[in-house]
Amino acid sequence: GKKAPPIALKDPEGNIHSLYDIDAKYTILLFWDHDCGHCKREVPRLHKQVFEKYKKYGVAVYAVDISTDSAGWVNFIREHNLYDWINVADLQGKDPFRYFYYIRGTPYILLLDENKRIIAKQISVDQLEEILADKLGKRKNEQTKN
Repeated sequence: GKKAPPIALKDPEGNIHSLYDIDAKYTILLFWDHDCGHCKREVPRLHKQVFEKYKKYGVAVYAVDISTDSAGWVNFIREHNLYDWINVADLQGKDPFRYFYYIRGTPYILLLDENKRIIAKQISVDQLEEILADKLGKRKNEQTKN
């Protein structure tokens, strides 16, 4: 129920995007590393299995690549067509978000409400899908039809 600490980072074009500027019913806050084996499996699954299904209900993704490898990050976004997310990174490794969010592994997924209050943290893609289905009143059989 606490408010998520603010983050404002740059996208691949160098534009700054603030977490608090996102106008969405729910925001998925994703900390990931394009070079992490688990992220290579789970991030595309998050996009296809959860985001594609729920974006029409006001769900946005603020995806923070925690690495400092710009080329690898941009290539992963391109390869998995993640252009409908807000993709940001701290390529200099100086932003304090790692401390404020206590990131110890990736992917690290949080779900925030429209006021950027934390609903759930350290959840899996499957748990995220269940929580969103519950919050949005979508039954499991309705999900598989979409």
